[in-house]
Amino acid sequence: MTGAGGLQALVKGGLPVRDQRVVIAGSGPLLLASAATARHNGAQVVGVAEQATRGAVAGFAAQLPRWPNKLLQAFGLFDRHYRTDSHVVEALGTERLEGVRLRQHGKLVELACERLACGFGLIPNSQLGQALGCTLHGQALAVDSWQATSAPGLFAAGECTGFGAANWRWWRAPLPGWRPWATARAPPATGRSERAGRASPRRSTTPSPSPAAQATGPPRYPGMPLRGRALQQARRPA
Repeated sequence: MTGAGGLQALVKGGLPVRDQRVVIAGSGPLLLASAATARHNGAQVVGVAEQATRGAVAGFAAQLPRWPNKLLQAFGLFDRHYRTDSHVVEALGTERLEGVRLRQHGKLVELACERLACGFGLIPNSQLGQALGCTLHGQALAVDSWQATSAPGLFAAGECTGFGAANWRWWRAPLPGWRPWATARAPPATGRSERAGRASPRRSTTPSPSPAAQATGPPRYPGMPLRGRALQQARRPA
């Protein structure tokens, strides 16, 4: 017996499940993803028990056309053993798992299986953030629009701030790196108006290279290939 996500991770890590009967129960799209992974590796998925009601699942499915790629993914993950309004009542067996008893739409159903995977949602891992003094929003670390936590100078991204779709993580994850970069590049406040600041270009504070540096070219480091002017100078006879 494992969690639904745990089964998926174990199978991807090499756990043999070929010809084993598997029941996956809980709530959320992770059930179908875990079932697809197990089935792809030779397991016999004999049941996918979704705890949510048929109406709740239908309401969720009705929103999928807003994301066509997610809709196509849902069709690819669909399993004919998927049942709504179902949850595990009891695991059956003496020395090992031999089956499960489910309540489906008010009726008791028994399925023979060798593996049971249950997953009823995900919990953010916020222990490190709490140890550093960050405040929580629900069960996740509280962050602003730049992923900054309540602790000065400390940013957070990923599952510790909550769970979302892959596209949501894709654009949220780089924000902690952009914030210090934008702060470092921001010009210092001079008290002038924005219009005056635009009219007067800022003078570069970068020191000009010395004549010796201009003659020898940019500094090189071990393993750095020669290119351009440095390569021409290296080929020039002494």
